[in-house]
Amino acid sequence: MVMKRNQMANQAVEIIVETSRCRHVVSILSRESVLAVDCEGIALGVEGPMTLLQICTNSGDVYLFDVQENRELFSEGHLKIVLESNEILKVIHACPYDSAALYHQFGVTLQNVFDTQVADTVLEEHNGRLLVSSLDLQGLCQKYSSSKKVSDYKEQLKIQYSKKDGEFWAKRSLTDEMKSVAEGDVRALIPEVFEKQKRIILNSGLQEKFRERVSEIIKYYIDDEVRKHRYKRRFIIVNQIIDSINEKRDTRTVCSDFPEDSDEYEALKRIDYREACIKSPFIDRLKTESILYLIVADTVLEEHKGRLLVSSLDLQALCQKYSSCKKVSAYKEQIKIQYSKKEGCFWAKRPLIDEMKSVAVGDVRALIPEVFETQKRLVTKDPLGYDYVFETRIVQLMAILKN
Repeated sequence: MVMKRNQMANQAVEIIVETSRCRHVVSILSRESVLAVDCEGIALGVEGPMTLLQICTNSGDVYLFDVQENRELFSEGHLKIVLESNEILKVIHACPYDSAALYHQFGVTLQNVFDTQVADTVLEEHNGRLLVSSLDLQGLCQKYSSSKKVSDYKEQLKIQYSKKDGEFWAKRSLTDEMKSVAEGDVRALIPEVFEKQKRIILNSGLQEKFRERVSEIIKYYIDDEVRKHRYKRRFIIVNQIIDSINEKRDTRTVCSDFPEDSDEYEALKRIDYREACIKSPFIDRLKTESILYLIVADTVLEEHKGRLLVSSLDLQALCQKYSSCKKVSAYKEQIKIQYSKKEGCFWAKRPLIDEMKSVAVGDVRALIPEVFETQKRLVTKDPLGYDYVFETRIVQLMAILKN
């Protein structure tokens, strides 16, 4: 059922701080079969503090649990019971950071989860893709629902990506804007997006694969063996695609020859530049081109606005400018470490310390999919031909580097 705007305006949005009220709300939620769940925080993850948990019912009622003000909501307030229940399906978009924060900070292990980002990946793989870019919440809504309800929340999601500064979710009391964004995150998922993905998965016979992938993503920051297994699987796929490019493609091929929704393009984005260098000079050049795309895209977009001279952005500034979603916010914090810690011999230290690994991972994870997808959307939107300017500038820059 698609609800009208005035109906949605009348639906409840309640902030829960008191333990006794939380217990009462949990007793209500325990009667539901499906709930949409999301978490907010500051660089949310294993150590990044969770400050808010949102739950939405199938009828559209939203509860915002202020766990920054009262950490006992999980234990004494019985929130843990709902999140660990095998009887209630929790619909979440991109749950690894939420799962990590819940487990490491509150001792909560998510159970019975439907991850909408994982669902999209499994469905794309079923259609023949080997490497799938992770969709942000806005992209997910655009892909799986065109109903009025989700369209309304897509507008709120636009606010989300422009307003989530580093300390946004630590502010108290919760502002109207914070409440609007928080409720939009969960209301956007059910029932339309969830029901459509669920139906396609069932019709395609992908239930078992989907369950395995969701279990993997829940444990990603909890179980080292799970993380190693996932990394190995992706590493093998990326290298198979890169080897295929190396063997079958003409060495005059440039990065822009690959469609941006292709496995080849995705593999070039994901392969480490050091591994690319080892593969061949051809692959090394393609990898360099894929990195330059992000830098040149910013310059072209700024020139389109009327700037004559554009300063090159460092990675932290690039993230701040083109993405403020949860994933990139987490890596922006790691990037801050990068610029304060990279003294002359920093990368010569062995064995690699946790800080070095954190910074190294942040360097690459910060770029995709959010920063890249935002720039791509702006460049290809193009009423005035600056996608052509962009391609031309890449060619010119590569010619300079070659010489």
